[in-house]
Amino acid sequence: MVGTTDMARPPTVISAKGVPSSREIHPYVRIQPPTHLDDDTKRFLTQMQDAVAAATSPARSDTTMQGVIVQSVNFTGTAKAPVLVTVRHNLGQAFAGYRCTRAYAGSAPFAAVEVANNGGKDVNVYLVLSSTAVGVFDIEVFSG
Repeated sequence: MVGTTDMARPPTVISAKGVPSSREIHPYVRIQPPTHLDDDTKRFLTQMQDAVAAATSPARSDTTMQGVIVQSVNFTGTAKAPVLVTVRHNLGQAFAGYRCTRAYAGSAPFAAVEVANNGGKDVNVYLVLSSTAVGVFDIEVFSG
């Protein structure tokens, strides 16, 4: 049987040491109907797969599912002295957005904004934030 991948990959998780995790969700796969089936059954199975593909297309093409989660990013800013935090995402293309996905115990509320012109760093590799937050956070960076 032949299958084709039809789904956007879920976010890759990058540990504090910069190592991607091996945890992955299996994508939607199309399977060719077996040759021993009659034409009506083959057509029915193909139509079912087409219906599933159409119904799940919005979720599979969601740009927020095409990104990375960078774990344990340390923020040390204060309200009076914001600091620049560089997040290495390595998407290979410009990021479309970001969000905080986890605040570790003892962290203040997440507060950060993008730096103008990404602080002069390559948007295909880095996200530069100006932050007043103090704590350790997981940051998801997604492409568009």
